Amino acid sequence: MKVKILRQEAGDCGGGTFSSAHVLNEILPRLEQNRETAGKTQTPTGLSSGIPELDSMIDGFHPGELVVVAARPGMGAQEFVWKIALHIACDLKQPVAYFSTGQSRSFLLQNMVAHSAGVSRFGLRRNELSDEEWRNFTVTAQELSQSPLFINDRSADPRVIRKEAKSLFESDTAPSLIVVDCIPERDDAGSEIDQRLSRMSEDVLRMARDNNVPVIALARISRDVEEREDKHPILADVASADGLHWYADTVISPYRIAVYDPETDVEPQDVRVLKSFYGCIGGFEIDDLLLHRNQGKCKHPSDATC
Repeated sequence: MKVKILRQEAGDCGGGTFSSAHVLNEILPRLEQNRETAGKTQTPTGLSSGIPELDSMIDGFHPGELVVVAARPGMGAQEFVWKIALHIACDLKQPVAYFSTGQSRSFLLQNMVAHSAGVSRFGLRRNELSDEEWRNFTVTAQELSQSPLFINDRSADPRVIRKEAKSLFESDTAPSLIVVDCIPERDDAGSEIDQRLSRMSEDVLRMARDNNVPVIALARISRDVEEREDKHPILADVASADGLHWYADTVISPYRIAVYDPETDVEPQDVRVLKSFYGCIGGFEIDDLLLHRNQGKCKHPSDATC
């Protein structure tokens, strides 16, 4: 039976206040779809990540949701986010806005294409790709060039990012997903730049809520995890300027044991959902090859993606 809200629906009543009828009319269709598909092969009610194990746990990405992907360096968090962003832009043909706070747009996109094609970034820069690898790279580049993926490398200032995001939503290219790469850690609480960074988590949350779109933010894991015998991160390890894990609706942490044990053979990436308001807490493994759109293999020993 369909549930109908009889009370007249109202939008924003001012200051971000919404009527209960408005909120219920947002969530009831998702709950009704879950009920109708019970016992059947379900598709996520939110935006699909392209990773079935993740979708089954968090039910996709939902409007207004802040998703934090946090890890220590070398764990493949950025590549994990690339997989999601490219699935949404290339496969679902939904606009994705990627705010790069630490890399130029050309450097970011070059690395993104190389990783997605399954070729060595180092080999690409050194012009050491085989003919097959170069074909993989160019095919992937062509695919991305025809996708609604937009990259903004203008600033790391959270106020500028919010302003640029607002401009996108007022244009014809309103994104279905926003990626912010990445939320910095705080060093000096007294500096002007740190005072701005201390508001970055709140600004990213507001970006998601105000525009009613899922936002994925990359963040670091505290070095404290390296002092423990079990180095798998926990929620409290998420390091940011102002307690990012409290703002987040979902926290995901990729992990590779080979980072701490170099003699370990190539193993699946261990992905853990540390927090989720929409789904389950737990983990799963994903084969590194599944992070590539093209199944080519990285062959250069100096490549960070190997």
